[in-house]
Amino acid sequence: MHLKIKTKTLLPIYLSTFFIMLSNSMMALALPWMVLQTTDSVLTTGTVGSIALSAVFLGSAFSRILIARIGANALIAFAFAFNLVGIGGVIYCFSQEMLFLPLLVVFVVTYCLLDAAANTAMESRFPEIARYSKASLSEINAVKEGLFNGSLILGSASAGLLLATIDPLFVFGIAGLMTVFALISFLPLTGLYKRGSAQQDTLSVLSSTRWLWSQPHLRSFLILLMMFMVSVASLDDVLLPAFIHQTTGNPADIGFILASYSVTGIMSALFYAKYHETLPEIWIVRAGVVGIAIFFLGLVLFTSPVFLIINTCVTGLLSGPFWPTISARFMKDTPKSMRLGMLTAISTLSIGIAPVVVIIHAWVIKVSSIKILCLGTVILILTTLFLKTEKTNYDA
Repeated sequence: MHLKIKTKTLLPIYLSTFFIMLSNSMMALALPWMVLQTTDSVLTTGTVGSIALSAVFLGSAFSRILIARIGANALIAFAFAFNLVGIGGVIYCFSQEMLFLPLLVVFVVTYCLLDAAANTAMESRFPEIARYSKASLSEINAVKEGLFNGSLILGSASAGLLLATIDPLFVFGIAGLMTVFALISFLPLTGLYKRGSAQQDTLSVLSSTRWLWSQPHLRSFLILLMMFMVSVASLDDVLLPAFIHQTTGNPADIGFILASYSVTGIMSALFYAKYHETLPEIWIVRAGVVGIAIFFLGLVLFTSPVFLIINTCVTGLLSGPFWPTISARFMKDTPKSMRLGMLTAISTLSIGIAPVVVIIHAWVIKVSSIKILCLGTVILILTTLFLKTEKTNYDA
């Protein structure tokens, strides 16, 4: 009976996560590549990416209010609808003889606007789902991370190959189909996310941020999260498209590089899911930081896709459990009454800096080089090794 309840509860979460991440990973590769190829401008590509991230930030900033006003269920449903409308609009824009950037931006904003808010709505019920299914939060987060990496393998690799071989519009169409599959997979969960099921009385984003900052242990994880976003914010939108554009010119190589991270990332994330209780948290975090630094160092040292793929496999092996560890720690050390505010706060803070980072990275590449940008990123991310991440005595 327990296995049946666990499967019935968790399988829809895992399937909907897999399909929506598959759709997002295809769009994340195809959209900037098509903008770069159409405009031949790194700055234009970065600007579109920055606007998209700004839309994600805006939705994240209002996610707590949206969940309270319309409920998690409705918000998630609206997010699916916005995704489909946005993808349809992107297909329309690139099917025209001349790309009209303002209209493309409108549809990109539509596509991105509710992404982070819907993710916050979904994660807000994870502790209750964990108790109901008798699965640990660490297990759910780790499996979710493994599925994220699995979808990244398929999405990135297939999008790259399709862009190199067939009409790019089909890539966007397949991404839209994956969104439909994600919506169908989520339908059995609607009862768990019905209006009023999530905690409605919660602190504001500002108050939640102040509380997070007041907790030394969680403050370190908050800094880690933000430094991670500063490092990888432009990866899909600017850095890898520009790198491949300057080297091989083959978009399939972007897919292979991202997919190579996912192969070993899945392995290490699932290993963490099984043995998380015996693995020291501080060394999991430090290994993840080193893995991220190794990836960016590889972009400095190598131009061959083969060596980059090998290097990225090492990154995935070291960094696969990085995000599940951080996510589980925030969930475990935050009281239920503050959970929604906490999720909104970390989403808003991490996403809020991304649009600025994308523009800065595009500017650095234009006036200097990709190598200088990557060397600076290596130095920045390694400074987080000095943060203290030991557990406190706080008990949520």
